[in-house]
Amino acid sequence: MLSVQRRDLGDTHPDTLSTANDLACVLQDRGDLEEAQAMFEKVLAARRRVLGPTHPGTMATAECLAGLEAVESRRSVTPATPPATPAHS
Repeated sequence: MLSVQRRDLGDTHPDTLSTANDLACVLQDRGDLEEAQAMFEKVLAARRRVLGPTHPGTMATAECLAGLEAVESRRSVTPATPPATPAHS
């Protein structure tokens, strides 16, 4: 569907951008975080240009990207030592 919208409406049409944002969400849900992040970043840049920085669609994409980045930062933090196991009496 995205390729059809890109062909028929163009890369920066609001409907195309909405579909691209939805696809980035699916990629994130599947665990394809790098690909999702790249897509969110492209959509966000285009929405800022086309819709403006305060448009609800632009803000929604910014929120999605921030959420993804928060997930990635939590995943990249590894504990220095494994958690202690409780002693048995």
